[in-house]
Amino acid sequence: MRLYTMANDRMLPHFLRWHDLVSIFFPDLSVHVIPFNDDCDDLGTAIAQRNDVSLVTPSGRVDAIGKTIFEEEDYRPGIPSWRYFRKLNAFSDHSDPFIFMDANTIPLCDIRLFLDFDRLSDEDILFGQHSLPDRTVKDPIARSYLDLLIPGHGVGFNCGWFAATGGFLSLDCAQAMAKKTLRKIIGQAP
Repeated sequence: MRLYTMANDRMLPHFLRWHDLVSIFFPDLSVHVIPFNDDCDDLGTAIAQRNDVSLVTPSGRVDAIGKTIFEEEDYRPGIPSWRYFRKLNAFSDHSDPFIFMDANTIPLCDIRLFLDFDRLSDEDILFGQHSLPDRTVKDPIARSYLDLLIPGHGVGFNCGWFAATGGFLSLDCAQAMAKKTLRKIIGQAP
């Protein structure tokens, strides 16, 4: 099993706190840090001083998916929305089960005590919570469709915490689905 997060120098204080807690609750897992952007000099130095932590080389294919859908739209002023698609790097180049947690989360236990991650198949994904209305899926028709597939969850899911196997998402499939027209149904949060 792997553990992923995403950070940069701005998030370094959050990452350090997060990693200290992860070291307590997940001492057996290697940590893979996806760089949010190129501003990672201090983060890289901090990672080099820690055991079982590595910096992931972001996939250009993943970046292209985000750029195709969000182009140069900002999530917040000066922060391009497409950068959040870098979380998809957690699915790249492996088929192992993994947990992704945002670096600004505060893990308080080993969630493997409550969930049977050994039973995850390539058809399963777990989310920590659903999204806020209109934040992830803004189109009402798309929300209704999703509600038919997963009753009560048409608003989409929050990606601050999720778990799956690397085989759950094919980058070929994701790249084929990445169209600018998806922006009409996706809300502010990629």
